[in-house]
Amino acid sequence: MNANFSLKNPSRKAELKKKLDDGDINYSFCEYKSNFAADNHILVIDNWINCYGADDQTKRQLDSLKYRYVGNAARIVKEEIRNTMKVSFFMLGFVKGKGDEKKYEERSASVELFTSKEESRKLIMAYFHDLAILAITGGEDKYTLNLE
Repeated sequence: MNANFSLKNPSRKAELKKKLDDGDINYSFCEYKSNFAADNHILVIDNWINCYGADDQTKRQLDSLKYRYVGNAARIVKEEIRNTMKVSFFMLGFVKGKGDEKKYEERSASVELFTSKEESRKLIMAYFHDLAILAITGGEDKYTLNLE
């Protein structure tokens, strides 16, 4: 299973990529992958809500996973922290294991976008999704997360 996240404004790609390449918009990013087994399903889902539930819609989607034997979720969430925009792409999934145990997979990438220039800050606020994809991929039109 995979989740594709594509540019929303491909006509702005060259302009946004140039801002990243020139250092007008700075960024840092990290990727996270985890496979694990657990028998306390509710606790795992609560942890995912704490990590990825930046908005009510995402919290509800993740909370609904508590009552499933098999499931997955993929989303993008954003969070503004002191003039920095943090954008997280994530994909979560689980399948039934032995007994009460379930096997879980978690994939995510988080990008922090920041600048000291007001013009660039406006671009970050307007195009955070596209800037995050361009930063992670080095300029590609889409980013894909895969569950094994």
